[in-house]
Amino acid sequence: MTPHVERLRETERWIAWVRLAAVPFAIVEVGLLSTDYPSGYERLAWLTTALLALGGALFYLLSDERAFARAPRRIGLLGLALDTIIVAAFVLIYQYEIGSPVNQLFVVVLVEAAVRYGIRGGLLMPVAIAPLVALAEWSREAKFDNPPHGYQIDHVVFPWGLLTLTGMIVGWLVDRLGRETAISQARIAEAELLRDELGRRADVLEAATRCARALSSSLNLDEAFEAFIRELRGLVPFDRMAIVLEEAGTAQVMAVAGIGADVVFTRGSRAPVGQTLLADVLRTGQPIYREDMTDARYPEEREFVELGLHCRIAAPLLQGPRAVGMISLVRKEARAFKSSELELVGLLGRLVASAVQNIRAYEAERSTVEELRRLSALRADFVSLVSHELRAPMASVVGSAQTLRQRWRELNPDQRES
Repeated sequence: MTPHVERLRETERWIAWVRLAAVPFAIVEVGLLSTDYPSGYERLAWLTTALLALGGALFYLLSDERAFARAPRRIGLLGLALDTIIVAAFVLIYQYEIGSPVNQLFVVVLVEAAVRYGIRGGLLMPVAIAPLVALAEWSREAKFDNPPHGYQIDHVVFPWGLLTLTGMIVGWLVDRLGRETAISQARIAEAELLRDELGRRADVLEAATRCARALSSSLNLDEAFEAFIRELRGLVPFDRMAIVLEEAGTAQVMAVAGIGADVVFTRGSRAPVGQTLLADVLRTGQPIYREDMTDARYPEEREFVELGLHCRIAAPLLQGPRAVGMISLVRKEARAFKSSELELVGLLGRLVASAVQNIRAYEAERSTVEELRRLSALRADFVSLVSHELRAPMASVVGSAQTLRQRWRELNPDQRES
């Protein structure tokens, strides 16, 4: 059941309660307050009261959710017609009570029409009631006007004009209430959409943060990328992924997993940036979505297509305003990524860049330390080798020098010169 039909059903049930609440008042009026009925009029009054009670009970049952959903507009129109007939019957019956305000009962059906149909019901119902008002005045004048005063046209025109004005006011208020309700519901729906969007964005941010934390969990390259790939696979399933960094016009694959990871663009491989997708990502600083790589717009896509991969998204790794590389996810099916996944990968590129750079700097420092250790070991080996090789010759030289010093005075001048 739509919200509009549900509102109609609630209106119908409320009107059914009003009918049932009117039954005791009708019984008191017919049985206790009204006397001196003309012949047959009291019976007609009781029959009309019975019709009111039966109609109230019937339309209360018809306002049930399952019954009302079958024909909501037809049930509402029949209910208004029943109430018009009952009110007209009471007005005609009690015309014998001169001065009775019974004609004011027409206000009830007028308000009901305005509640049901707004300004249209408020304007059309007086048109439908006008003949009944005229008939009631004719009945009063023809049967009960004593002494006779003739047909009083103002008894028709004035009530009809008052009913019309009342219908316009009530109908306009009902329509305005409907418009205000529609605006409120639209704002509520907008607020719910905004809440859902904020919740979704919070979820995306949390997921991207988890991946970034996984990448930052260790400075060891293998451990960090293994944790990152495991976390990423649970958030954005992929058939192949890679993290590529750019340095001096050269693209270096820092991490790769999935189909062809040991065959095409393996980890540690280098290639010129050239006209690759990485070049456009670095230039624009925006994610690029290749829905179908069959046309092989970039050179590397031919190898991906040969591996059976057709859909690719690449997001820049942003460090401040500068893109230092990209993260790329590939799937077999064309047009396989959803908009939420594209947003997640784009956000991931912003969060992952610093962690990748930290790991890269750590690896560079570790390589430098390893090189220094190797050079230190070479120096130690060299010194050890030199000291070992020079030890025997130096011993002879030192021994000869000590002998000359001890026997220097025993040598003649010629021996000293030689």
